[in-house]
Amino acid sequence: MGSAEMSDLPQASASEVQASSTKQRLLEVAIEAIDRGGEASVRVIELANAAEVSTSSLYHYFGNREGLIIAAQVARYQMYDEANEVWKFLETCGSREEWCEFMVGLFRSLTDEESRKRRRRRIEILGSSVTRPELREAITTAYVAVLEQLEEIFVEVARRGYSDGRLSPLEMAEWLNGVMLGRYQTEVTGDERRIAARDRALEVHIRDLFS
Repeated sequence: MGSAEMSDLPQASASEVQASSTKQRLLEVAIEAIDRGGEASVRVIELANAAEVSTSSLYHYFGNREGLIIAAQVARYQMYDEANEVWKFLETCGSREEWCEFMVGLFRSLTDEESRKRRRRRIEILGSSVTRPELREAITTAYVAVLEQLEEIFVEVARRGYSDGRLSPLEMAEWLNGVMLGRYQTEVTGDERRIAARDRALEVHIRDLFS
């Protein structure tokens, strides 16, 4: 692209860049506070000081303390994007057998300690949203966005003939996402025998869908 073409592209002004940076700093310190001590740790003055901005900036960008908490919780819910890893593999995947083994390996990898923490975080956020309409709406929007990404993946999977067609892309996305998020209920028992049984059942279903 030439310099003339580059000059025609819209450029962010210095004030827009600063505004984005200020908003991001506030969001980051709110996320850190919630990770550290829950929503009770979100204290307006302390967060503004930590972000090195005025409290008026917090109210300007997020409306109030609850608005900041909602934005932070949505960011925490979306913190890891599993879909990117799947898309990268699909770019090079050459057969249904490769896809099946990848899916089995992917869900095995999502059973490590970091993945358990991520599931626990999401369950806690969902629980917190039950009696809070604004948070519930924001999390629902984030959840649907994740499901739409997964559905797009399974549309491509179906197009390539890597699934047998018994489940639609939407049905596969809902089922697989729900199964992994629901693993939390077994994990909290601390019973590795039950956890292993659940994972074995999931592997059988994955192979049934994609073999």
